[in-house]
Amino acid sequence: GKQYVGADKVIRQALRDMDQTTQFSLVELSQGMVRLGQAGLAPAQALATLKPAADLASLGMVDLKISTDLIIQTMALFGKTSADAGKIAAQIFQVTKSGVLNVEDISGSMKYASEINTRFGKSLEETLAILGGLAQAGLKGSAGGTALINFMRDLNGRSGPAVAAMKALEKATGTTIEVFDKLGKQRSAIDIFNDINQAASQLKAQDADKLLAKIFSDRGGRTFFAMIREGTLDLKKMVTELENVKPESLLNSAKGLVDTAKGAMDVLKG
Repeated sequence: GKQYVGADKVIRQALRDMDQTTQFSLVELSQGMVRLGQAGLAPAQALATLKPAADLASLGMVDLKISTDLIIQTMALFGKTSADAGKIAAQIFQVTKSGVLNVEDISGSMKYASEINTRFGKSLEETLAILGGLAQAGLKGSAGGTALINFMRDLNGRSGPAVAAMKALEKATGTTIEVFDKLGKQRSAIDIFNDINQAASQLKAQDADKLLAKIFSDRGGRTFFAMIREGTLDLKKMVTELENVKPESLLNSAKGLVDTAKGAMDVLKG
């Protein structure tokens, strides 16, 4: 910890600069550096991660600890590094713009989605897009993360009723829904969702709902599929938007927030 708090002139100056451009105090930023150091990041890596974490916390109106832990956790889950911290924070902020879920909700979801990349091979963009969609269906925070990971596990064959319902859907519609590719790897979850919906759309709504409730057992599952079916939820579009997000978008939004806050303070002083 000592190497992070005042031992290095470069770090001290960087934290002072950050103190002027974020809403957090020097003490809070130093504590953030310690947390990042405890997570195994070298000083330079910690600094590269701290600024995006501070910007995300400001815009998301959460404690710096929450945003810092979320970025650390996301880097670990998806094999990212501090060089990706800016884009990660910008992508998380992008998902919250819908107003349906916030930074704290995403943090809660990620705690329950620990296998999403390591076991099921899903990208951060696909994961965030699906969590955003689930939030619109009323599943967010820990409930969203749990619903997502349960569905991935069920698709992998964990749930007998879910597998049987998939087979029944295929038989009733004369379709084949491929869960795995030729190498035995689970396909894109969004492609699987779309295939399931396309097949279900051939059935009467009542019959489709019965099967979908078994395929996606968590509450809110039918609402989620209904939104995909009706076109009110376009997950592929959301993934593309997230892939194209620039780290600068978060930086500029945070700068605007700080400038607004300073302007308000100047008015009060005047």
